[in-house]
Amino acid sequence: DPNPDVSEATTGTGTSIWPDLTSNIRLTQDWGHLQLAGILRDITYDPVVGSRSTEAGWGLNFAGQVMFFKPVAKGQQDNVTFQAAGGKGIANYFNDTSGLGLDAFANANNTLDTLNIWGGFVAYQHFWCPGWASVVGASYLHVDDTADQPADTYKSGQYFVANVMWYPTDRVWLGVEGLYGIRED
Repeated sequence: DPNPDVSEATTGTGTSIWPDLTSNIRLTQDWGHLQLAGILRDITYDPVVGSRSTEAGWGLNFAGQVMFFKPVAKGQQDNVTFQAAGGKGIANYFNDTSGLGLDAFANANNTLDTLNIWGGFVAYQHFWCPGWASVVGASYLHVDDTADQPADTYKSGQYFVANVMWYPTDRVWLGVEGLYGIRED
C-alpha cells in the first residue's frame, strides 16, 4: 500500500498525491550479489479541520549475499545475507513497523513530522550436507519518535534467530526454528 501510514493527534487522513518513486542497481557475480536501492515519496496529511500538510519521504537500502566455500549440492552453498536501510517517512516499508502509523506524525497543530527510521539484519546460512542447513541471524530496527507521540509508540526492536532445515526436495523444506525478540516502546 503506497499510501503513507500517518498517526495523528487530531482527526485526518494520510494520503499520497503522487506514486512512490523507487530505483535500484544490482551487481551479480559468482560470489553473490550487492544491491543499492532508493525511494522518494510524498506524505500528505489532510486534517478534518485546517490546512493540508505535505512532507517528502526518502530512503536508502544496501543489501547483499556473499557465498562461501564450495556448494554441497546444486543451489546449496554457505552464505551471509545482509541488509541496512534507513530514511525518513518510510516505516511502512519495514516489516516490524508497517501499519503502526510511523511514516509521519501529525501533531495537535496539524503539522506533519516525518519520522527517521533505520535498521538492518545479518544472517549466516550453513549447509551441513546435501539437504540439511542451519541459519543464525540478528536484526535491529529503530524509529526516532517525536515527543508528542504517545508513550507506548514503537521505538525499537531486535531479534535473534536460529534454525535447522531439511530440504527433502527442491521445493519442499521442513524445519525447527527458535526466535527471540525484544520490543521497546
